[in-house]
Amino acid sequence: MRRLVFFWAVLLSCAGLLAAHVFAALPAQAPKASSAAAEQKLPPLSYVCPMVQDAEVIEDKPGLCRKCKMQLVPIRLDSKFSCPIHPAIVRDGPGTCPLDKRELVRLTLSVYWTCGSETDKKLLDPGKCADGQARKIQYEARAHGDHNSKHGGQFFMASDNWHHLEGTYPKAGLFRMHFYDDFTKPLTAKDFSGTIVVLDATDKEIASFPLTLARGGQTMEAQIKGATLPLKTAAK
Repeated sequence: MRRLVFFWAVLLSCAGLLAAHVFAALPAQAPKASSAAAEQKLPPLSYVCPMVQDAEVIEDKPGLCRKCKMQLVPIRLDSKFSCPIHPAIVRDGPGTCPLDKRELVRLTLSVYWTCGSETDKKLLDPGKCADGQARKIQYEARAHGDHNSKHGGQFFMASDNWHHLEGTYPKAGLFRMHFYDDFTKPLTAKDFSGTIVVLDATDKEIASFPLTLARGGQTMEAQIKGATLPLKTAAK
């Protein structure tokens, strides 16, 4: 079983750990961009597996998915910045969210273009529509495209390449774990179990504490007796 190691040098203000399920991606509208500007920043074609559970498979040339053996699908992926809780806001660089003034976070998004009401047709290149209007750029969330901490903790991809984990240490002696899907949406913690172990400088396990379901069922917690900083722990 994979062991996730957390090192706490200072107390964090919040807490969390992450895991994943499938979530339907919705296109997020970005500010209008001209065709010329879009062509200037056109990201390269990548090729991804059509199966949602194999979303981590990304290749730089066409072929078959190495996991499911289905034909890879062309896509354009780009690194953008967005508001943590307002994903419709997409920017090219870092800054603050115009809606709530939070710091923008980096995401990997699928980029495509549409014409008029034909929003179901995802075009991989900018250009002109049949009516002469410029194609509109769109952004769509990708599974595993958001690996940002949601609670100021330490974020991990689980060994199944589907779930994610983020651990935090909100106050002395308390470890808390939050669970999320592959689109970094919160999951209930009721179906999970685990243990927190304390490690010494050589990574030897010197104590263990069970993770128990917290009030509300959204997180799991462990009370670490006698904990002092710096503290090195592992979740398993």
